[in-house]
Amino acid sequence: MIRNNLNKPLIIVVGYLVFTLLLYVFGPFKWVTYNPALFWTLNIMYIIALTLGWQLGIRTHVCGRSLAWDIETVAILRFAIPVNFVFELLFSFRRFDIKSFDIGLLISKMAAGIVNMGSAYNTLQTGLSEGVSSSDALGGYAFTILSLIWTVFGYNILLLGILYFRKITLANKIIIVTTVLLIVFGFLATGTNIGFFRIALIFVVFYYLKTQKNRIASSSRNKRSNSRKMLLLSIFAATVVLVVFDRIMRSRGGVLSWNDTGYNIGGIRINQNSPLFRILPSYMHILLISLSGYLTQGYYGMSVSLRLPWKPGYGVGHSMAIMNLLGDAVSIPHENTYQYRSAIFGWEEGVRWHTMYSWFANDVTYYGVIIVVLVIGIISGMAYKDAIVTNNPYAKLVTYYFMLLFVFMPCNNQLFQTLYIMLPFLFAVALWLITRERRIVVLSGE
Repeated sequence: MIRNNLNKPLIIVVGYLVFTLLLYVFGPFKWVTYNPALFWTLNIMYIIALTLGWQLGIRTHVCGRSLAWDIETVAILRFAIPVNFVFELLFSFRRFDIKSFDIGLLISKMAAGIVNMGSAYNTLQTGLSEGVSSSDALGGYAFTILSLIWTVFGYNILLLGILYFRKITLANKIIIVTTVLLIVFGFLATGTNIGFFRIALIFVVFYYLKTQKNRIASSSRNKRSNSRKMLLLSIFAATVVLVVFDRIMRSRGGVLSWNDTGYNIGGIRINQNSPLFRILPSYMHILLISLSGYLTQGYYGMSVSLRLPWKPGYGVGHSMAIMNLLGDAVSIPHENTYQYRSAIFGWEEGVRWHTMYSWFANDVTYYGVIIVVLVIGIISGMAYKDAIVTNNPYAKLVTYYFMLLFVFMPCNNQLFQTLYIMLPFLFAVALWLITRERRIVVLSGE
């Protein structure tokens, strides 16, 4: 029974990856696959490596009993949650280019952005392209440095606050809810999806971990009840995310012209004879095109990059966050990346997407990514097993981060794309490894 619980996330992830590949082939875009034999062999090998790695990971030894983490963790959260809210609030002021501590102005800008997300998104992109000096933003350079330090802890504090929501004080509950709303509305008000999706995934992953942990000691009736609740939550979350996603994409306006002959992504046009157009009703075509553009264009980016010879990324090519942080100091690795060089085929860097595989391939080649995915499978399997067997909160955090990675695997290297996620992810992994058993033994079975 335990083994069945341990394999469920793997089945979901592999099913999802297969779905995205099928969408790449049979979806609405006429994607061109260069070097198809290599492309498909690599993608199959990556799925096999992930599966094998997960199986090795869930066979690692754990103490076999649930441990008490609540007292120490909740005590830390009592002070950390308010501090994190202050940083998130200041992030929001900077995001909307507000140079004074004016809550009313922040609320009005958020409200205006939510009403017209397309215009807000264009304004955000213009600001990013022009760049804003840290000295001109609220808090100046001092806050920039402090926020970089706090980023190591910030997102983990939010995750732990949600994880221990029932155990924290009423004041901290209010602050956590306010922080979540601040993040969600902040992203929606700039016409972007990622912040809303990250938050939705937190609740799905943590509730799933709770139900799987309870299933181990539950009766058959309770197990069926938990399964139904998990299914209903997943359907509800997916529906909300898709509705919000569709609303945002429509507000940007571009996808509304999908039926025009000139509509394309990086030169790739719509296949009007796509089987999915005939299967789905017409009112879902825009959602289909938007979703397909998100989930499959990374595969085309990978296909394009397979036309290029490999150049070394010197250990930083896998991470947009690291390259942005180091700036001119890593100009050579940046210019060596597949993302930079794919522009010669019309697949512009910073605009078009590449799979997680392509990002890691900058450092280790596409063949070396097989080993990377194997290691990812091992670590994620270990973390998931710890999360439901020992109740280690840091294992639950690491599991969430890997689920985030898996969802965006066809699109980008989500865990290493921004410092906002990369630094707390690495810190969570460190905390988990420190607090789990030192001895790791691969067992032959449960």
